[in-house]
Amino acid sequence: MSMKKILQEAADNCASGSAGVLGIITFASGSTPASVGRMIFITPDSIEGSVGGGVTEKKAIDAGRAMIKSGQKTDTLDIDLSGVANADGICGGNVSLLLISVSGKRRVALIGAGHVNQALAGLLEKLGYGVTLYDKRSGLPWDNYTNIKQYESAFGNCGDSSYIVIACHDHDEDKEALKILLKSGIKTEYLAVVSSKKKFVQISKEIRDEGIEFPENIYAPAGLDLNGNEPFEVALSIAAQIEKIFYQKGGLDLKDVKK
Repeated sequence: MSMKKILQEAADNCASGSAGVLGIITFASGSTPASVGRMIFITPDSIEGSVGGGVTEKKAIDAGRAMIKSGQKTDTLDIDLSGVANADGICGGNVSLLLISVSGKRRVALIGAGHVNQALAGLLEKLGYGVTLYDKRSGLPWDNYTNIKQYESAFGNCGDSSYIVIACHDHDEDKEALKILLKSGIKTEYLAVVSSKKKFVQISKEIRDEGIEFPENIYAPAGLDLNGNEPFEVALSIAAQIEKIFYQKGGLDLKDVKK
């Protein structure tokens, strides 16, 4: 695979909010299976490109996936292929690899392609999240959403580290989307419903009455208390809440932060 294709794969993966590590050979001497500049892109379940195969590639893949799991940003591997005692291989050279995390922040599924989620999508994309808008309605006056028949289609791409915001066009659709998600067993890192307190109390009661387990840590109404009611203002408050959760910060005014 060419360098251009590997870099494009890394960029696409990052844009989707998924985790990945880019490996680059920065030094090679003697007899080695790959030259300086060769690349590999590593995800939890796939690889693109190659750094020569064998022990070099295995060490790169193992270290890259360990980085994804731990959240480590960079690592350097020095691999001894000289064949001497305790060396990594017998090719007759030495290789150094630089591993760099190129992961997006998180994958965000926005359920409902109305004005709030339209505004939120733009904000989150600029903040580095991988965003997909879903709506069961067809023929909406914009083209940046995925039309789905059932909400299961939207949640099928969500994992435990995903963020989900439900903002459908009516009460029954919000309830249906939330019910399907809760029944799926996906334990999202952030789950929010755009609603009033009164509306959400009613939705949660109706879902509980159906015998569905209901977690207490759902953010509803979604967002921080910024007091704006226009779609972009609501979106800003939700984006701020998402950033607060992602960075695990208190969301204090900077003047009140003691360093």
